Amino acid sequence: MRNITTALLIAIATVGFTGCSSIQGHSESAYTSAAETSANYDTLSRTIDNAKARLQSIRKAPGGPEVFLKNIDEIDKTLGEAGDALKDSRESLISSGSEHTRLLDAEADKFADEELVKGIRANAQELREGYAAYEQESGSTSESIDLARKYFEDIRRLLELSRTPKSVESCLGTVVKIEDALSAAKAKIPAAKASLEKLRKSMPKPATVS
Repeated sequence: MRNITTALLIAIATVGFTGCSSIQGHSESAYTSAAETSANYDTLSRTIDNAKARLQSIRKAPGGPEVFLKNIDEIDKTLGEAGDALKDSRESLISSGSEHTRLLDAEADKFADEELVKGIRANAQELREGYAAYEQESGSTSESIDLARKYFEDIRRLLELSRTPKSVESCLGTVVKIEDALSAAKAKIPAAKASLEKLRKSMPKPATVS
C-alpha cells in the first residue's frame, strides 16, 4: 500500500492543505484507538477466562442467596468494565477513521498534481475498506458480551422476587447460558483482532511514533 506517511502530510501542509491539522488529528486518534482496542481484546479475553472459571465454581458450590448474588454482581461488573472499554475504543477507532478518510477525499482535489490526487484517493479507499472489514468482523464480540450481561440481569431479577436457596438453584441453568455466551465472545476475538491488525498495518503512523 502507498501509505500516507508523515512526510506526505508535511508536504500537504506546505502547499496549503487547509484540512491537514484536522486530518492529522483524526489519523492520530485512530492510530491510538487501534492500539487501545488491540489491548482491550487481550484484557477482555483474560476477563472472560476468569469469569468462566468463577462461574464454573459457582455452579458447583453456589452458596446461599447473598453469597451467590455477590459473586454474580462481581463477575458482571468486571465483564462490564472490560466490555465497555472495548466498545468505547472500537467506536472511537471507527469514528476517527471514518472522518480521516472523508477529509482525505474532500481535500484531495486541492492538488493540481493528478498523480498525487490519485495516490491520496487510493490510500483513502484502502483505509476505508479496512475499517469496513474490521467493523463487520468485530461487532459480534460485543453482542455476545451484551447477551451474557442480560443473563446476569435475569438472575438479579429472579432473586429480587425470591431470594431463597431454591431460587439460587433455579438460576444455575442461566449461569450455564452465561458461560456459553462468554465462550462465543471469546471465540470471536481472534478474527476480530486479526482484522484489526490488518487495518493497523495500513494506518499512517503519527510523527511521534518511531
